[in-house]
Amino acid sequence: MLENGPLTIDGLVDEPLHFDYDDVRKLAPYETTLTLECISNEIAGGLIDNANWRGTLLRPLMERARLKANAKYAILYAAEGYTTATPRNGCCAA
Repeated sequence: MLENGPLTIDGLVDEPLHFDYDDVRKLAPYETTLTLECISNEIAGGLIDNANWRGTLLRPLMERARLKANAKYAILYAAEGYTTATPRNGCCAA
């Protein structure tokens, strides 16, 4: 949750961006229903469910930051030390 830290978009961008919690709450809202599954779920396991997600889209923020052509991945840092990477087209696709 952003109340515990900022949202920063930097690295291979032309315009680094920094948002605090209030900044993010002012962005265009987006809501969707997703199916979430634990990475360690066995086949036909019960570690899966649906959830309503509400927030803002990452793509418009990445467009504002103007990713450089050689940016191939986005690295995402989250609470409790969780880190993951996604290909550029995974977070910025139309």
